[in-house]
Amino acid sequence: MTNLRLLSKALLISLLICSFSTKSFCEEPSIYPPSGVLTFRGLDNKSSPTAVADGRASDLLNVKFDTTGALLKRGGYSTVGTVLDIPDTDFAAIQGIYYTKYSSGNDETIAICGGRPYRYDTDLSPDDWVQLGGLDGTTGADYQYVFATALDTIIFTNDEDTVRKYTESGTVQVLDVSDLTDTLTKAKCLIWYKNYLIFGNTYEGSTERSTRFRWSDVGTIETYDDDNYIDIAALGGQEIEGFAVLYDNLYMFLTSSIYQISLVGGDEIFKVTKVVDGIGCIAKNSLQNITLLNNQQGIMFLDEDKKVYFFNGMNAQYISILIETTMNGLLASRLEYAVSAEDGTDYYLGVSYGGVTENNLLLDFQYQLGEWTKHDQIDANYLARIYDVNGDEQTYYGQYGGFVGKLDTSLKNDVDGIVDTVLAVDTYTTTTASSLQVIYTNETAHTTSGLVGGIIKITGGTGSGQERRIVWNTTSGIVVESAFTTTPDSTSSYSVGAIDAYFTSKWYDCGNPARIKGFGEIFWWADEEADTDVDFTYATDFSDDIATEAVSIAGTTTDAVWGSAIWGTSYWGGVDTVFRQTKMEDNGRYLKFKFQNDDIDETFNIYSVNLLYWNRDFQ
Repeated sequence: MTNLRLLSKALLISLLICSFSTKSFCEEPSIYPPSGVLTFRGLDNKSSPTAVADGRASDLLNVKFDTTGALLKRGGYSTVGTVLDIPDTDFAAIQGIYYTKYSSGNDETIAICGGRPYRYDTDLSPDDWVQLGGLDGTTGADYQYVFATALDTIIFTNDEDTVRKYTESGTVQVLDVSDLTDTLTKAKCLIWYKNYLIFGNTYEGSTERSTRFRWSDVGTIETYDDDNYIDIAALGGQEIEGFAVLYDNLYMFLTSSIYQISLVGGDEIFKVTKVVDGIGCIAKNSLQNITLLNNQQGIMFLDEDKKVYFFNGMNAQYISILIETTMNGLLASRLEYAVSAEDGTDYYLGVSYGGVTENNLLLDFQYQLGEWTKHDQIDANYLARIYDVNGDEQTYYGQYGGFVGKLDTSLKNDVDGIVDTVLAVDTYTTTTASSLQVIYTNETAHTTSGLVGGIIKITGGTGSGQERRIVWNTTSGIVVESAFTTTPDSTSSYSVGAIDAYFTSKWYDCGNPARIKGFGEIFWWADEEADTDVDFTYATDFSDDIATEAVSIAGTTTDAVWGSAIWGTSYWGGVDTVFRQTKMEDNGRYLKFKFQNDDIDETFNIYSVNLLYWNRDFQ
């Protein structure tokens, strides 16, 4: 028996030695996930690195997701008409954009820039903005407007000027509120609800009524009774921020509470009931109605604690928890100037991030998927849904340099794409604006208005890394909104319109964080894109990036025949879809990878990935 035990022990030791010495050469690799593929999900920079769900990003920019979980580079934007503000003035910001259709069957889009109202005229060739006659308002990016259509009249207010009105092809006038003993001189918000024109947060006579909502006589917009108002008791600094309608009910959003306003008729007319306490809206233009896939409707809004909520009429659900780190970077003093739009699948929120005093970040909640992403270079001081000249509904945004732009999924660049070197830098002077900086370029074909509205970025040489908005052009140069801090020169290279899109994954442990793994390959599938490279980068165990490889996603005739390629070296691809395997040569317990493309005239659509690895710790 003793000899049998010794023999068994010797055999076991021999097997272990054999395992350690040969397993690394004969063991088949493991695939993660064990079945299926990894698809892409939105940003999660709140959870701890080891707790982020598969597919989510630890960081991303300028990407979107489709319903199958594919990763797409965002489309560009184009400008709508020419600049609303010529360089003889101040390159003022767009303060409002609004579309309405009249009972005549005609429709109009209006915009306000530097306090001056404009109408988009489709009878011009090409279509362009025409300044309206009548009253101008106060200039300034922070005087953003709220609009409503009532009785074929556009009513708008900005909490600074008297309430204005505009009728089809007419002129802008002051809304007549002379029936009131204490004249209503301004209001923060308004809404047309069940044939009543309702104002919130008014200034009447010489007194601010921050918790008052006042209404017109029924069926009118310019007939008022002194008694037609309700004051919510002083609420510790709260004020009325905005209105929204949900399921035929009117809701009034205060700074940290939400009220339902019910039309009861009779002498009382309206009844006010608090439905949410401790949560409210800080930005009047962040309020948007959305409909989820299950047909549940709700109102999305930004609150004073830098959180985005979904309100269903009874409860407010906190929906931005996964991007809390990003939200914490918002500039608190500019929360009230956040702007929004929704397009049936996405809620866009323009905010000021990282201490910048303009809205420089566009948060994008793809609410049909429940995923967050973010975009830059879309510096939106205003957002709106507009029907364009072709009858297509589009998301428009107002820039700070006097332009209206629209998000355009058909474009691979923002406005236009160009890379070149600087020829010279000079100044450009008008009757009222002096010493504007003009960049002369070798690419004369692009020094026209085709670049106006885009972003120029110095990519190399003197001044590298700086960005400025293009607001005008001369016959041979492009004029920027403000001078570069470090003046570019003939050593400087630049790009216009490039979209820097990237997706950085979570840290993957492949289901076993304790084991050391030899990460060997990543397999991924993508749309074929001619003349396009995607940069693939990876890192292990919370270290810095290890290696970056530019991988072509062009489906060329040099691709290997399926099944005959040399392992780890060849591409497989076709006309529409390509399969790529990218080598990784490092050991670790965790792996992170990144896809990126920042080149003009290029885009990508990556469907899914698989990770291939070997367990190393017991080999």
